[in-house]
Amino acid sequence: MTSPSSVQGATPVGGKWLRDYCLTLTREDFERQHPHPWLVLGLEEGEEDLTLHTVAGSELGILGGGQRPLLSLRSGSISFLPLRERPGHPLEDGLTVGRSRDNDVVLQHASVSKLHARFTLKAGQWWLADAGSLNGTFMSFRPVPSGQGLPIPDRAPLKFGSLRCTVLLRSGDLHDVLAGGTAR
Repeated sequence: MTSPSSVQGATPVGGKWLRDYCLTLTREDFERQHPHPWLVLGLEEGEEDLTLHTVAGSELGILGGGQRPLLSLRSGSISFLPLRERPGHPLEDGLTVGRSRDNDVVLQHASVSKLHARFTLKAGQWWLADAGSLNGTFMSFRPVPSGQGLPIPDRAPLKFGSLRCTVLLRSGDLHDVLAGGTAR
């Protein structure tokens, strides 16, 4: 089975595929291979469809030409996005989030700005800053001020425009949930 890390950039994977993958690894092996945080994307009932630039779990691998097929997530589905640097973009520069394909994390959703927000890692702590987005960035149901970063607590609910997600800072917790263990 191909590993999620074998794909360039931040690529969402489906919950069933990632669950099956987690069942092949111990928590420690998963943490070692995937030490980065994960963004859990899920749409609530009544929200519009979300289109992400991604590959289906069965197609994970390096794609020639950098082209990725589109995957449409419907209400009630969940996808997992590893937050890690992409080739040519060092993590020290942060991870950009937005609707434009130039971002590290591409979320093609009507309420997400072309450049919406930025994740940064400072002294071992993840931070989130709004990038002057039209519809705002929210963490734990509070607005993230434009240009100012706030530290991200583990399992914090995030919202980019009206797109809701959760961030898991410890990859082992994701493994435990998907493989049927108990998260710390």
